[in-house]
Amino acid sequence: MREITLMVEDDGTVKYVESPEYAVNAHTEALAKYYGLEPSKVYAMLVNERWRSKCESTVMFGSVQPFDSIPSTYEEIKKLGEECLEVAVAWQLYDDESDEDIQQDRYDDLMEEIADVIQVVANLLASLGVKDAREIITACRERNIARNRIKR
Repeated sequence: MREITLMVEDDGTVKYVESPEYAVNAHTEALAKYYGLEPSKVYAMLVNERWRSKCESTVMFGSVQPFDSIPSTYEEIKKLGEECLEVAVAWQLYDDESDEDIQQDRYDDLMEEIADVIQVVANLLASLGVKDAREIITACRERNIARNRIKR
């Protein structure tokens, strides 16, 4: 089981945070009530099937700051391919592992590689002059709804 820490943003969204000091938030009691938990359980809880079944099927990203110095768009496209391959390798290592302790380490490695892909995408968007990708993501969501990949 993996210990996680949650916090609620001012807009009510719940996000995972690495560091417990960020978990203290005015909305903790509301979050605990919503999920039927004691407020103390909101700070650190164990992920299990019961918890996962209560979570919405949305993955939340916070703002991603591009690097201060961004290589050319072409270099970022090459970097994106490289990082995606690293995710594939990390997934295979995670999926093939049967030892629970080692699998947890592999999971952590996989999450790091996925975060690297997100960072490169932010850098790529920034290199193309995009500062707010919400419209792009909304358009992608609408295309996937039309293709019956996700529900409204």
